[in-house]
Amino acid sequence: MLKYRANVTVNIRSTPAVTSTNDIGDIPAGTEFVGSALVTGNDGVKYVDLISAGGVNKDGYVSTKANITFIEDTGETTTPPAPMFPESFVLTAPSGEKAEYVFVRVIE
Repeated sequence: MLKYRANVTVNIRSTPAVTSTNDIGDIPAGTEFVGSALVTGNDGVKYVDLISAGGVNKDGYVSTKANITFIEDTGETTTPPAPMFPESFVLTAPSGEKAEYVFVRVIE
């Protein structure tokens, strides 16, 4: 995993390229973030394939041309845990009544 720190607020992109429509968020100045690898965008620039920012899972890309500081390469390659399907959930009606729905089995 690659660890970085944002020196200023930097953009998170949905694709490894800078376009007017793929800005999906920001990483505030001073925040550390983690990426899985560097990928080359169609603009020839290297981008960090984002895993998390500030300890929160994030998906997207950050340009290495942004004002960021490389902290370390831990050499680890971890994948985020797969989402778990709930065994049940509680639905609350506008009237305040609650109902719990329990899943018997999951089909695809």
